[in-house]
Amino acid sequence: MTEEYILKHKDKPVLLFDLNTEDYVPVEIKKVFDKKRLPFILDNDTDVNLCLGLLTLWVQNRGITESRDDYEKLLEENNASSGRELSINSLGLNLTDHYWIHKTSQDLCWEKLNFFDHNFNKKIKERIYPSDNNAPVVLDPNFSVDGCLIKTWINDGKDRVLLKEGKAGLKQEPYNEIIATKIMDLLGIKNAGYSIRTVGDKIVCLCKCMVDRDTELLYARNVLDMDKSPDKSNYQKYVELCKKNGIMDVQERLDEMIVIDFIIGNTDRHTRNFGIIRDAESLQWLKIAPVFDCGNSLFFNDRIKTKLEDNIDSFCKWSKSTNMEMLNNIETSGWYNETALKKIPKIINAGLKSHDLLDRKRISMITEIADLRIKVLKKKSL
Repeated sequence: MTEEYILKHKDKPVLLFDLNTEDYVPVEIKKVFDKKRLPFILDNDTDVNLCLGLLTLWVQNRGITESRDDYEKLLEENNASSGRELSINSLGLNLTDHYWIHKTSQDLCWEKLNFFDHNFNKKIKERIYPSDNNAPVVLDPNFSVDGCLIKTWINDGKDRVLLKEGKAGLKQEPYNEIIATKIMDLLGIKNAGYSIRTVGDKIVCLCKCMVDRDTELLYARNVLDMDKSPDKSNYQKYVELCKKNGIMDVQERLDEMIVIDFIIGNTDRHTRNFGIIRDAESLQWLKIAPVFDCGNSLFFNDRIKTKLEDNIDSFCKWSKSTNMEMLNNIETSGWYNETALKKIPKIINAGLKSHDLLDRKRISMITEIADLRIKVLKKKSL
């Protein structure tokens, strides 16, 4: 069975399509209303198959991933068959951007439903299904949040706050976010500002939403899709595209991210883990988003090699190279000083010691490796 849906950006129509309501996959593009507001880059709007494929990928990425520890639990609690179903029945609303979808048979308004202006709880479904006591799901931003970690948006007064747990095993990720935040604060790097909190019997990290009803996050993936040149690196493409769109300090901000990722050995800096903030009405690019998602670092689930020097480098997903190789892109490192760099190993050591599941030998090795990385960084900056 198929039903007609509309993709909107706030209350602006963007795309009309048919959706298979058995597996929640788009099956036909019927009309593109506003090409410039599509949530993906469409080089040729006459290529219907390309548009359908990109929309299908967007819908898939909108839902929670199967790799989350609570994936099956969420499906069972909400009587859903997939993350796509959860997200679509929750209208695809989230706290990252202003895109959403609904059936054309529904008379709905973003202004009355969005999570930036309205608290999210079970009562919100009354605004969508006022006469139906058997509404399929509750509107919830947690049904349209990506990543492998268990994440929960909460209302904290006027603020929207994201809580993140650690993944099964060492559950080290929240501690790493705090450590990365302290290092970036020390170095003057703009970041999401994580703090730590105990919720029940769990340790979680939390940060405030970095956008609002007037701004939204444009992932680096969307930016890089604007330039298909095979002879350019992702670094070069990103810098050129941001400058072309008015963000002139992109190289400084990007270099800061590269430095922190090298120091902590971040292995998960993919193209949906950084981006730019844009105006949601004019689509004007405003600034580089603060650095976020640094949890997959500091050997959070990796074996440490016996010879510490063999642990210095780590994989960089977005460049498809390594974090050490990315240092070669940096032209100047004058924004940090040696006094600040010397304090970093102590920050890492203290932060990891606050985690009960890590033994002292492992913490000592991670601290020494970080110190070795800082020495490499100093040599690169000479």
